Amino acid sequence: MNIFLEKAIELILSLGKGSAKKGLNDAFQKNPHLTKQMMLALYPVIDVQLENYTLHTGNKLDDKAVKTIKEIIEEVASENGLELPNLDQD
Repeated sequence: MNIFLEKAIELILSLGKGSAKKGLNDAFQKNPHLTKQMMLALYPVIDVQLENYTLHTGNKLDDKAVKTIKEIIEEVASENGLELPNLDQD
């Protein structure tokens, strides 16, 4: 798994969704261009690959972490006017 995703999952599990979302929103405000690029690069991996991967695992903690990361990115993108690609049409 991508090292960034591993660290993001650890962060979300330790901080909780609210704090992780606040952190991403803060990053967006401080450096919108870099945060936008990161979100646009990371979101398709989660939306297409990891979300599909979790359908075939028995680890509910990983499933919840992937779902939570996806929700945080979607919410922060919406709040900041960023349109994310919908590659798997869900």
